[in-house]
Amino acid sequence: MIVLAVVAVLLIAGQLCRYKLATPHQFNLKSRLYSLSDAYFGLLRPFLPAFCRHPIGKNYLRYARLCHLDVDCCDALALICSRSLVYLNLGLALFATFIWREMAAILQMMALIGTFLLASLPFVKLRRRYKEMRDDILRTLPTFVYQLAMLIRAGATVESAISLIFERLDSEKPWARLLSRVQLAMARGEHFSDAFAVLPDMVQSKEVHHLVLLMSQVSRTGVYRFSEQLIELGDMVLRDRQAVIKTISEQLSTKLLLPMLLSMMMIMALLVYPILTQL
Repeated sequence: MIVLAVVAVLLIAGQLCRYKLATPHQFNLKSRLYSLSDAYFGLLRPFLPAFCRHPIGKNYLRYARLCHLDVDCCDALALICSRSLVYLNLGLALFATFIWREMAAILQMMALIGTFLLASLPFVKLRRRYKEMRDDILRTLPTFVYQLAMLIRAGATVESAISLIFERLDSEKPWARLLSRVQLAMARGEHFSDAFAVLPDMVQSKEVHHLVLLMSQVSRTGVYRFSEQLIELGDMVLRDRQAVIKTISEQLSTKLLLPMLLSMMMIMALLVYPILTQL
């Protein structure tokens, strides 16, 4: 009953304070879970800076920074925490109302574990989306560095080459969205090396760190040498990808061995059992 009362109070507070709380306008109403997230968002948002200083908070902040480029990353992380608490509250309310007195102790424990797993779902989805976007960026990176190297060798400046490549990218792709931040910084007058310096905060990858390092050294190495280093970076990324694919294929053949053995044993049992019954 206490959990139900807490949910009811938060629901009423969310309805009354929907337009007063500092909920970011970039999030639509569907993502707010019937205004419960509104109430939680107003409570959690002031504590997000302290949470983001923790190592776990730093990781999730990096995930939110890449997955929610169009909004403030702290606001996005606060909304994700709000969703988690809403799931937790609704799960506990359901547990306290229908499950507590009607199930055995082991089933009650399983229901509680399921409730906490449900509460972790927003963070799991954030990690999965970050991994998907990171993998897509790393797949696109060799093409970008090869195109950049070819345009520089053709006589284009680094800034014009980046702008030309950006104009021909699909705006919905993760690399295009990430490169839009670089373009925005360059439009404000920042040097392209400083503009690319924001990428490691969003994508934790040695390839991206190497690209940022090359961008910072272009004034010392020269443009022609810079194009050669870009090609070397593209070759390195492709070699690493081929090594990863080879490792995954080798592991896949080993993992498939046990199911194949089990299936063969089942087939042999089905074939031998009728013969044994007739003896």
